[in-house]
Amino acid sequence: MTIMIKKIILTFYICCFFSICFALDVENTYRSKLKKLVNLFKAQQIDNAMKTGLELLKFTKKRFGNNHINAAVVNVMLGDVYRKKQQFELAGLYYKRYISIIKSHPEQNIEKLDNGLLKMMRLYAEMGDFQKAYQFAERRYNINRKKYEGKGNSDTIKNLMDMALYKEQQGEYNLARKLYLKCQLNADKLKNNRDLLNAEIYFGLGRVSKKMKNYANAAKYYNKSIIIKTRFSGGSDPAIGNIYKELAQMFIMSSNFNLAETYLKKTLVFQTRKGAGNLSGRSEAMMDLAGLYYITKQYEKCEYQIKNAIVVWEKSVGKYHPKVAYYIEKLGYFYKNIRDFKRSQKYLELAEEIKIALAKNNYKAGNGNGK
Repeated sequence: MTIMIKKIILTFYICCFFSICFALDVENTYRSKLKKLVNLFKAQQIDNAMKTGLELLKFTKKRFGNNHINAAVVNVMLGDVYRKKQQFELAGLYYKRYISIIKSHPEQNIEKLDNGLLKMMRLYAEMGDFQKAYQFAERRYNINRKKYEGKGNSDTIKNLMDMALYKEQQGEYNLARKLYLKCQLNADKLKNNRDLLNAEIYFGLGRVSKKMKNYANAAKYYNKSIIIKTRFSGGSDPAIGNIYKELAQMFIMSSNFNLAETYLKKTLVFQTRKGAGNLSGRSEAMMDLAGLYYITKQYEKCEYQIKNAIVVWEKSVGKYHPKVAYYIEKLGYFYKNIRDFKRSQKYLELAEEIKIALAKNNYKAGNGNGK
């Protein structure tokens, strides 16, 4: 081998070595910047995350190209950032770009495409555009049906549940009901996770039946959901309290006040079991009972529940707190409505005193001991 050929080979290997080193350096820089972006987002430093994300996208496009999979990752992160800033149109643009890049890489798995569609679905739902949210839910359903070759599975059932929910939110209750029933039919064929899925399906069927004023069916489905959720959670699933409240509201709408009271009391028991720290849940349940007692003219019971709501907050955070002022004011207006003007004035003035003290910063919210 001549000296010239040896030099050429050596030069080639040196070039390869430095190219590899450069490529590794670029990849490491990308990963470092991406980690910074993720950490900023998790820390809720959204403006800094936006700035870092835009800089990283520029770097990624220059070093890897517009359609590189790394660019897709940055685009989806920027979509999350702008969604957090409630700049929904910009978020949608970045999510769509992510989907476009993923589709140009056939080797990428279907889960990544589904992730992009999921983000678009939730974005439109957050914007209140349930028609478009439904369209993306349907696309996810069709992709998963193809993936599982038409066989029923929990993924496609959850996609159907999303479709049912968005039809429900569009007021298309008959179609929503049919979709929920289709979910139930498919869920019954599953070997695993069937009961937990059915609990959510029954909850959806209960809501739709309530909106269709079919209260008997609504009560049946709600109670089925409660039974399953109680069995699996020991009665601690937060959704149980929500279902009790839904049932109570339904019975108020149908003027069945005795049953409404039963379920509002169950709601209060449920919220109380969650512990002393559950101030909002407990006080809201008390106020719901107070509202029922007011419309049924059980004024002593109404007064008792409002006072309980005040005590719940005052014992935990002290007198000088916005929530204490809020419930004292409610008590004042209650007395005014039943024409007890002396006590009404007393409590309305007390509520105003607390609000003024808080506004002047003489007292810290949550500290009833003064300045």
